[in-house]
Amino acid sequence: MQIAVNTRFLMPGKLEGFGVYTDELLKRMAIENPSDTFTFYFDRKFDTCYHYSDNVTLRSIFPPARHPVLFYIWFQMRLKQKLLATKPDVFFSPDSFMPLGMHIPSVITIHDVAYMRFSDYIGKSHLAYYQRYMPKFVAEAAHIITVSEFSKKEICHFYEVDPGRVTVIYNGVSPRFKPVDLVTRQQIQNQYSDGKPYFLYVGAIHPRKNIARLIEAFDKYKQKSKSNMQLLIVGRHSWHFDDVIDAHKQAKYSQDIRMIGYVGFEKLPDIVGSAHALTYVSLYEGFGLPVIEAMACGVPVITSSARSTGAVMAEVAGDAAITVDPESVEDIAEAMHRVSEDVSLHDQLCKAGIDQARQYSWDISASKTYGILKNVSQLALEAFVQ
Repeated sequence: MQIAVNTRFLMPGKLEGFGVYTDELLKRMAIENPSDTFTFYFDRKFDTCYHYSDNVTLRSIFPPARHPVLFYIWFQMRLKQKLLATKPDVFFSPDSFMPLGMHIPSVITIHDVAYMRFSDYIGKSHLAYYQRYMPKFVAEAAHIITVSEFSKKEICHFYEVDPGRVTVIYNGVSPRFKPVDLVTRQQIQNQYSDGKPYFLYVGAIHPRKNIARLIEAFDKYKQKSKSNMQLLIVGRHSWHFDDVIDAHKQAKYSQDIRMIGYVGFEKLPDIVGSAHALTYVSLYEGFGLPVIEAMACGVPVITSSARSTGAVMAEVAGDAAITVDPESVEDIAEAMHRVSEDVSLHDQLCKAGIDQARQYSWDISASKTYGILKNVSQLALEAFVQ
C-alpha cells in the first residue's frame, strides 16, 4: 500500500497537539508495516529525524502553509498536483485539511470543532476558511477519524454526518511519561520553581484554555492557604492572550506564577512528573492529552467537569480526577486546596490516574488508524475493479 501523509505539523522543537499526534502514529505505522511505502509531505524544510524507517520518503512542498491563503495554495494546488502525479492508494491528513476533487481515497482526523463553538476567538480569515472548506473536507473524505465520543457527536451534529463514517480512536500516552524519582523532582523544582512544589498547566495559551481564570483561582487559593505552592504555565502564546498577561500582572501572588514558555519533549515529561497536580480546566477540548500524560506520571489532575460547556476531559479522565466547573474561580481554587491539603486524596488520585492512563496506548491508536487506511484503500480498489 502506498500511503501519502500531510505532515505539516512535524516540526522539531515545536511539537504540540497535532504534531505529537502525527509523530506518535506515523513512526509506529511505518515501522510496523515495512511492505508499505509512506510519503510524508512537509510545508517547509524537513528534519531527517522523521525518516523513521527505509519505507519512508520525505518531501517538502512550499510555501509554508500557516495562513488561509497559503492553506489554499498548499493543499488545493501544490499538494494536489503532487498527489495526482503519484497516485497513492490512500491519503491521510492528521489535521483535517485535504486537497479536493482528487478522486484519491482520503482519511482525515478532526480533533474537535472548537471553531464552531468559539468562533469569536478565531481570526476572521481563519474562520472564513473553516466555514467554507471544512464542510467540503467532511463531504469528500472517505472516512473521518476523531479522538473522543464527544468530538464524534459534535462532528455529526454540526455537519450532519452519518455516524458510520466517523470512527473514534483515542489518543495514546508516550512511555516517556512515567513517575519520576525524588532526585529528578528536586532538580526540576530547583530549576523552575525555586525548589517549591507547583501546580502545572501545559498547552497553548489562548482564551479557550481558560488560563486567566486559572490564575485568578490560584491567587484565591494562595490567599486562603498561605502555602509556598507555585503555578507553572508551560506553553507558547497562540492568540488573544492579553487577558492572561493582565491576570498575571494583577495577581496578588504574581511572583509565584511562572510563565515558562514552550518546553520540548526532552524535558516535558520530567516537568509534568514533578508537579504536585495538573490544573487543566479548559473550556473546550477534543481530547485533552495533558490529562492522561499527567496521570501516567502519577500526578493528580484537576480538570473540567462533564457538566461544563463542551468539556470532554471527564470522558478521558473517568473517575480518576477532581472535576470542577471551569467557569467558577471558587470551584477551581477549592480543588487546589483539597489536593494540596489532603494527603490521602493526593495519594488516591496518583494511583487512580496511573490505572486510568493504562487504557491509552499509541500502539493501539496507530494499529487502529492503519486499519482504517487499509480498509479505505481496499474499498476504493474494489469499487474501481467493479
